[in-house]
Amino acid sequence: MGLMSKKKTKALEEAADSPIVVDPMTNAILTAVFAAQVFGIVWALATAKFFDMKISNVEMIKAFFAACAAVTIIINFVKYVSRRCGAFLSKNIFPGDPLKKRRTMKKFEDQMWQLTIHISMSALEYYILFVEHGEASWYTHYYMTFSPHKNFQINSASLHVLYLLQIAIWIVTCVQHRFIEERHKDYVMMYVHHICTIGLVGGSYYCNYLRVGSLVLWVHDVSDILVDLIKIFNYCQLEGRKGFFLVEAVFFSNFGVWAYYRM
Repeated sequence: MGLMSKKKTKALEEAADSPIVVDPMTNAILTAVFAAQVFGIVWALATAKFFDMKISNVEMIKAFFAACAAVTIIINFVKYVSRRCGAFLSKNIFPGDPLKKRRTMKKFEDQMWQLTIHISMSALEYYILFVEHGEASWYTHYYMTFSPHKNFQINSASLHVLYLLQIAIWIVTCVQHRFIEERHKDYVMMYVHHICTIGLVGGSYYCNYLRVGSLVLWVHDVSDILVDLIKIFNYCQLEGRKGFFLVEAVFFSNFGVWAYYRM
């Protein structure tokens, strides 16, 4: 019985570590849609009339590619630091060396850079909504999202920077998801999620729905921070008394944060 149990456990571990198989046709269609989106965004930046910006369309395209390069560098730097620090903490601090498996470490790295993105974008969105505009923020005065009409709204440079960074982030993360990251069981669903988000962010930027878009980005980014922490603490097995109940604390805290921001 013991031998059979060990064989079953080994088989389950091998199955968990085996690569996720994705239908080639589905993958090809999604990749084609994604490529068309990237082309469409470059075309939009080349043709849109940014009447509230004092830079040309060519400069906007250059800023977009610079943002993509910066996001790529930051993501790879965070993954490198996370891998080094995670390995040290896993061996010396965390119970049972939870990150010793390559697949678990990859998940940990991926979640760490997502946490970095969500925190940094939440900070920028907080500055725009609550510091830069203060009492005049459309976060508290919702009618200002559409008044004056979107075609006559003068938006700050910070809002344009936020949108360029968000578009760059979602394009780079989609590339990471398609070509670099470990494939999870929800690979197709997340691929569709990335494509839909790129379409929404890019479309709202082209149509000058920056104010209402910044609200949507804020409530999503700030509430995703705790979701990232739940996954990270779970990978590190920081539950129960041995993990100071970190998984449980963040899990229950997420109920309130998610309900407030998402609903």
